[in-house]
Amino acid sequence: AGGVVIHRYGAGIPRVMGVLAVSRALGDAKLKQYVTAEPEIQGVSRGDEQWFALLASDGLWDVFTEDEAVQFILASFLSGSPDGGARALALA
Repeated sequence: AGGVVIHRYGAGIPRVMGVLAVSRALGDAKLKQYVTAEPEIQGVSRGDEQWFALLASDGLWDVFTEDEAVQFILASFLSGSPDGGARALALA
């Protein structure tokens, strides 16, 4: 649909047209011409060696690195958390 995603503002957060963080741009009327709300869906098989899938928006990545998020969830799994740490991760 045109437009660009720009990384700037020191933190390196990707922003649509350099203005709005990607996940927040979905409902923004001014950026509607550049961002679609239609999801891109892919089926992926999970192997036995993969314990979980981590789906997150930029809000999580503002706080955690990929490795920190994985370690957080693994620690929750190993401590017996029934939700695998999802609730604790959201509240962190």
